[in-house]
Amino acid sequence: AACSTSNSNGGGGSDSSKRDDYSGEVKFEKFDTSAGNYEPATREHPAKNVPKPIKPDNLNEKSVEGFYQNIAFFFAGFQYLLMTRDVSALKESNFKGKEQLPKAEEQMKSSGMPDKSWVEEFTVKAFLDTPQPKIEGDTYTWEGKVSINMGSFMVENGQVTDIPEKSRHQEGSQTFKGTYKDGKWEIDLG
Repeated sequence: AACSTSNSNGGGGSDSSKRDDYSGEVKFEKFDTSAGNYEPATREHPAKNVPKPIKPDNLNEKSVEGFYQNIAFFFAGFQYLLMTRDVSALKESNFKGKEQLPKAEEQMKSSGMPDKSWVEEFTVKAFLDTPQPKIEGDTYTWEGKVSINMGSFMVENGQVTDIPEKSRHQEGSQTFKGTYKDGKWEIDLG
């Protein structure tokens, strides 16, 4: 799972700008692990010490690497949100609609996440179909897919429910679109 990745200095090294094939799984590798050793969720408690995504230095860089890092950081932040109910990483991202985050955070808290409700091993991953995005002026578009895994059980208000095998994994096509304006990206996942 992406959450077990240790802290590294990913995002923005000089070698990354030379990369020409971004196809496949979108990887994010810059996490704050200072909370301690990550403990996966069990039937008794939610995941503990979930590594927090750290905003990449090149998030506002107008480049394919900058666009890629925006996608990677969004999905790392989204997974972190669903495991911890903490929206702080997503608030630092450049995705369109992030002004709705406080409302989403309130809804999650009122539903008991993650104190009373959680899934075993929630992972969300993005995949890119092509080595490079389609570029039209300041708009970059990448076709791909999103994959979600929920593990074998969920806990809702303290009640454990096994997740049927056929419902544990979902996958769908996704268009990742980024528009660069005013010195930063706006990422549209709609």
